Amino acid sequence: MDFGVSTLIDFDVPFEARLDTFKAAGITRIALSEERRLPLAQPDALSFVKKALDVRGLSLEHVHGPISPRLDFTSPDKDVVDATLAVHRNVVRATSELGSSILVIHVSSYPDLDFGDLAETTKRAIGNILDLVEYAKPYGVDIVIENQPYRFKSQRVIDQVIEEFPISELKICLDTCHITMGNPDPLHFVKKWAEFIVTTHFSDSSGLADEHLIPGTGSFPWLEGLGCLKKAGRLKFITFENSSWGREPFQQYMERTVFAGKWICQLWERVDATVVQPRAV
Repeated sequence: MDFGVSTLIDFDVPFEARLDTFKAAGITRIALSEERRLPLAQPDALSFVKKALDVRGLSLEHVHGPISPRLDFTSPDKDVVDATLAVHRNVVRATSELGSSILVIHVSSYPDLDFGDLAETTKRAIGNILDLVEYAKPYGVDIVIENQPYRFKSQRVIDQVIEEFPISELKICLDTCHITMGNPDPLHFVKKWAEFIVTTHFSDSSGLADEHLIPGTGSFPWLEGLGCLKKAGRLKFITFENSSWGREPFQQYMERTVFAGKWICQLWERVDATVVQPRAV
């Protein structure tokens, strides 16, 4: 098992400086966030990102789709849904052009989501996401659903979307910080859906906030979680999404992140894969 990091961290550090720091720390594969300053739907931005990765010898594991209150797969507003699909289709094409086959999406951008009846909201969201799934297939891109913070109302909708999503199309990005927030049993989600988890946003949390701490410095149960994922056999690469939040020099922080990444990979190799049984489907 190997690991990389996401650019969806420390936005105060310029994009190219983040890439340089990743490379200096020995990281060769990353995940890319669709940032406001680097909208991948725009040819100039896409060309800039492609060149920035190529000259540093960095490969791309996945792309994180745009995060905006104006974009939402659950919305009853047709204009919002049309905009959501249009922007994500552009990012699908960019993902393919950048050489990745995974686009991670947020089902909703509203933590306190309240769009009425849960069944109707779920049905609407699934229909919209499946529209994007079909669009992405000719580009060789899989649409992957990320879990949101457990204490958010939106996660109740996402739970239901995942529950009812066609099994043949279901792929999940596990965010370990999100699943730990306010959750007395963060392993429940991992156990239930391990066979569908194809990529990760590994970070840690005290359980109180969206802290994105270095893995191993919070309360997520790494031994059991990794055992469950290893047993399922679907995950082939680990991506970190932790952030210093400006609390220490970025280079120093990335050195500590790499240390944690090596620890996680060593733990993966040594963990008893039978320690947790994944969900039988």
